Amino acid sequence: MISTYSISSRHLRPCVQYIIFNHSADPQDKRCITAFANNNICLGIIRGKKIKKLGDDAMQMEAHRGITFYFTGMYMKPCEFSQEGCQDEICIDFTPAGFYSFFPFNAKTFIAGDHLDDILGTGSHFFFESVFNETDFTKRGQMIENFLLKKLQANENPFLAETLHHFDYSHDETKLHEISRKMRCSEKKIYRLFTNYFDVSPKDYSRIVRFRKVLWNLNHHRSFAFQHLANGVDYFDQSHLIREFQFFTGKSPSKFSTNFECVDNKIIFEVR
Repeated sequence: MISTYSISSRHLRPCVQYIIFNHSADPQDKRCITAFANNNICLGIIRGKKIKKLGDDAMQMEAHRGITFYFTGMYMKPCEFSQEGCQDEICIDFTPAGFYSFFPFNAKTFIAGDHLDDILGTGSHFFFESVFNETDFTKRGQMIENFLLKKLQANENPFLAETLHHFDYSHDETKLHEISRKMRCSEKKIYRLFTNYFDVSPKDYSRIVRFRKVLWNLNHHRSFAFQHLANGVDYFDQSHLIREFQFFTGKSPSKFSTNFECVDNKIIFEVR
């Protein structure tokens, strides 16, 4: 079962998109979840397992005592997460700027470890043990939200936040040029900002943002004509949209639209 928790605090919503619970009590459960590029950073916290990276686009859950964690940043290709047996996982999805309101290190494509106190402070491991012991997922979400509110710090990089805002909401075809002009800085400075903070270029970040808009529209308006969809999210034409969509999913939009799953109108993935 995969479910989500919506953030209620107006102070936290700009920093955390949502919390995901991936839970199964079936020891015979076996599935592979395919996730797609997104403009967020996910902190996964797992009880009884750890995640092993098999390659650039595949990860596997393995049995492990205690609680472990991992971060996934802004990957470009579909990423497969294989899991077997019982599962109890919490995923906290941070906005790109919001990530830096909690963590002092850069958001890389993949980080893993088993000492929560090292990344979230003393007592974090003990706290999440109590979260995993709670069987009501709404209460779990409330516990985590209150915990994150206590950890929330002021964003000390307004340049990062403003630049991201322009990329997320700008509709200029010459986006990098226009944004560098608005920010009164060089294009090289923005390029360094993205590669240092997120391991992706500004161009690739823009591609991810457009792709997520297409996913949102496919989920909410499955009868959309692709040409209309392409115009609405700033692709040059329908063929441009299809090429980009195949890059991010490995499928055409028409084939993908019959196979994906969406939970609570928030997360889109494939399961097999």
